[in-house]
Amino acid sequence: MTVRRQRLGSLEIGRFIAASVVMLSHLLGVLTRHAAPGAAALGGAQCPGPLGVQYFFVLSGFVMITAHHDDFGTWRGAPNFWWRRACRIYPLYWLVLLPLIYYFYRIDPPLGQLWQWVVLNPHLVNDLDPPAWTLRFEIAFYIMLGLCMLPYAGRFILAGWVLCVLWLILPLPLVNALRLGHVYYVSVSRIGRWNFFISLFELYFFAGLLSGFLFLRWRCGPRRAVLVLVGALSLFAIGAAQSAMTFDYPPARVIPVIALGYGGIIFAFASFETLPKASKTSLKHRAAAWLGALSYPLYVVHAPMILLLDKILPNRLQEAALNATLALFLIIIYATAGLMAFAIDRPLQKRLRRRQPARA
Repeated sequence: MTVRRQRLGSLEIGRFIAASVVMLSHLLGVLTRHAAPGAAALGGAQCPGPLGVQYFFVLSGFVMITAHHDDFGTWRGAPNFWWRRACRIYPLYWLVLLPLIYYFYRIDPPLGQLWQWVVLNPHLVNDLDPPAWTLRFEIAFYIMLGLCMLPYAGRFILAGWVLCVLWLILPLPLVNALRLGHVYYVSVSRIGRWNFFISLFELYFFAGLLSGFLFLRWRCGPRRAVLVLVGALSLFAIGAAQSAMTFDYPPARVIPVIALGYGGIIFAFASFETLPKASKTSLKHRAAAWLGALSYPLYVVHAPMILLLDKILPNRLQEAALNATLALFLIIIYATAGLMAFAIDRPLQKRLRRRQPARA
């Protein structure tokens, strides 16, 4: 297997853009509730937040396999993987969660849900930080992928996991032709109880895993990378057209199309960056790394800040006031995310990773 262990600027920039899209969609939604009749921020423009979430899921699969491919088939692979993922997800999330718990439940906290908020238990929960529902899918994905790293049994776990998810999208005409109707409906209803581990959202992670696996195995030249990019953009356009540009999450039949489109786009840009003649100036890569470092703090902190804005913002604002509020709050959110990223998150990540389990 060809090993390519390097930080890719296109992934960092894509991560930042996706976080910004999700944030802007939430911010515009709040401003709409405070607008006067006939007024709207940015002239009524919408931001397709679900596109950013779907990109994150595909990117997560790509990054996990390219960053941790050496952990597969080793006994220390899963503990190493789980430690690094816990260090990445939890500290900053807890920092945001604590003031939310104090704000909403400073008198009588619901202890039954408290532990589920803290550990991001992959289960349906009324989250205090709205984007946390996606982190629950991430945690479920990490648990399963860590099990797939185990020697001997890992490949069978991965195959069973993939088959269970693919069973959810088995075409109904095929089900009826094979006379599997009863088996199909009963099994799908039971699988639905594990909806964070076996769901249609896993298709995004699988598309990322496939994209990352091909990236590790196949050194793609510039012409082939262009062809992959054109094909991926075509898939994405087809999927987006069938789901109203995904201002809402797409129907089941469209998810594989969008997932493969995103996987191909990520693969193509990563391939462009690893070409021998690709520009690798330190300034460009440093700027991309800075933007990438902002993405996770921006993702977890923006919703509580927008909630605060929703509480203090007056109603019936005209378009000029809405646009001014939008610009001011964007500056505040990005500044807060930057402070969290460079003053808290990056130093903390360096400390925690020194304590990670040794590789086998």
